Amino acid sequence: MNCLTSAQITVTASNPVVSISYTEPTTKANGQALTNLAKTTIYQDVGKGLFKYKEIKATNPRGGGTIREKIPFNLKPEESLQATICITATDTNGHEG
Repeated sequence: MNCLTSAQITVTASNPVVSISYTEPTTKANGQALTNLAKTTIYQDVGKGLFKYKEIKATNPRGGGTIREKIPFNLKPEESLQATICITATDTNGHEG
């Protein structure tokens, strides 16, 4: 799995839920129109490597749907951490990128 785009955030005990929003891709890596999107996958990393948080079925095989999710983190009082969130797309042939 190769995560080309990611975002780094600081998560605190006073605000332990991260809200994300993204648009499913509509083109393949080679620029051709996407016709077989199966799912997107949200990964998170809190310093121990990427962990699959959730798979979300594609809204349309051509992509373009808007996805909104909330990712909770378990933190002790006054704890904070740096988290990386990464989203990938997978086609019906199992190619993830």
